[in-house]
Amino acid sequence: MNKSLVPVLKLAVILFCFGLIYHAVDLEGTLSNLSQVSPLPLLAAFACVLVEPLLMAHRTALLMRQKDMHINVPRLTRLIFTSNFLSVAVPSGVGPDALRLLLLKKAGYSGTHSTSVLLMDRMLSVQALALLSVPGLLVIWNTFPEQHVLWGVVMGIGLIFFLSTLALSTIPGLCLAWAIKKYPNTHHVRQHYLSNLKKWLIRGMEILAAIHASFHAFHASYCLLVKILFWNVINQLLRVVQILLLFIAVGHPVSPGAGLAFVPIIIMVALLPITYFGLGLKEGAFLYFFVQVGIPASICLSVSLLTYLLIFAAMIPGAFFFLRTNTFSDKVHEDKT
Repeated sequence: MNKSLVPVLKLAVILFCFGLIYHAVDLEGTLSNLSQVSPLPLLAAFACVLVEPLLMAHRTALLMRQKDMHINVPRLTRLIFTSNFLSVAVPSGVGPDALRLLLLKKAGYSGTHSTSVLLMDRMLSVQALALLSVPGLLVIWNTFPEQHVLWGVVMGIGLIFFLSTLALSTIPGLCLAWAIKKYPNTHHVRQHYLSNLKKWLIRGMEILAAIHASFHAFHASYCLLVKILFWNVINQLLRVVQILLLFIAVGHPVSPGAGLAFVPIIIMVALLPITYFGLGLKEGAFLYFFVQVGIPASICLSVSLLTYLLIFAAMIPGAFFFLRTNTFSDKVHEDKT
């Protein structure tokens, strides 16, 4: 697909989603809700957002230490805030994880090990979301009218753990090793193209194989993975608390069971890379799930829109670190002391 079409398609999806929302929600009621937000629950929710980079820095430091890459938590915290800011402020389409990887490589850390660390944390983060939704689903199961959707969610949770187990096994590495030897079978490609094509394909697969070898090596550190999963569960629980506080802020509290059941699902839906920042997808998921348990649509939309306010407000520390610190030129040896 032509890369220039990707932004157009993402914008088209966003417009389509908001077009559906426009016809389903009382926008005047939404604006009224937003104008009457209680400041204290909103500030408490903002505090939850600010804690997330601290938890991520702690997890990343533990995983990097396993790869003999020593970096202190304060510096990682600055790096995470900075990458979050740049992913929004710079219109490059580069996500925060890719920016973190670039910053770590700039500081002299292994790109292979840094990639495996970020992938492991992401995988355990998705597992934490899946685990956290289970008790909530059990609580709201009998009150949710479309239970076939909940069965689909359960199947999705099973698929997450199956794919995670597969990724951590030796199978991807064996497949890549086989492909490096056998691929490409390019008899149909003209000979003067074959050399460069083969070189780049094999080089790409060698990089993927090295990343997977580093990723697979984590399987021997069972206790560490359990610890990282625990901190990811705490992180995702804070996200649930954040949403519950936003519902309180707009004057319509929801049950913790509904929050546990739906917020992890909404986060996973928003992670789908078909819009920018989950725009449209997240709003649609908020409306679908919370309206089913009796929450007014205008309240659901108000809460979803407030999450963007918190996200952008949390960019302020990143802007400060980017402007006031030497993030791009710090040296590795500074963290080994």
